[in-house]
Amino acid sequence: MKDVFEAFDQILKVAVSMENKYEEINEFANVITKISNQTNLLSLNAAIEATRAGQSGKGFAVVAGEMKSLSDTTQKSAKDIIRLLEEMSHIMNLLKGESDKGKQIVTIANNAMNESNESFHSIAEAEKRVNDQLEVMKTLQVDNLNEITNNFTYIIKKFTEENNNIDELILNVEKKAVFYSNIINQLNQIKKLKDKDRN
Repeated sequence: MKDVFEAFDQILKVAVSMENKYEEINEFANVITKISNQTNLLSLNAAIEATRAGQSGKGFAVVAGEMKSLSDTTQKSAKDIIRLLEEMSHIMNLLKGESDKGKQIVTIANNAMNESNESFHSIAEAEKRVNDQLEVMKTLQVDNLNEITNNFTYIIKKFTEENNNIDELILNVEKKAVFYSNIINQLNQIKKLKDKDRN
């Protein structure tokens, strides 16, 4: 982008330099026009004097005619130079205008590119923040799952322990029941024996 700006600046410098040269050439053309006008005036005066001199001024009249022809040619050339210079000036103005437009377009494009870069940078930062947040959430979820798993393990362990205690208690109750059942049976046997003795 910097190279493009430098190229446009170089074009402007060339255009300004050509404009300066145009001014110089235009001054020369104006000088030539003035000289041509003076030569034309001199040739007119010479023609008048040749007419007054009559036959003896014939040679002088030829010189006056040549001077007028030279003056006309010079004046026409000066006008052509001025016309070409004006066309060149118009082209240089167009060139400067287009160069300015080009610089403006490049500036707009450069600004748009900078804005795009800033947008991409903002998007990248936002994406990084989202990824960081996801990592935090992921870590929290893993920690929570570990805690839940540990709690379940603890509950299962406690349940198993309690279940073992219940099994042991049931076993003891069953033993006691058998024991008491035996005692009741023995008491019933004793009672039967006593009843027999009474009869």
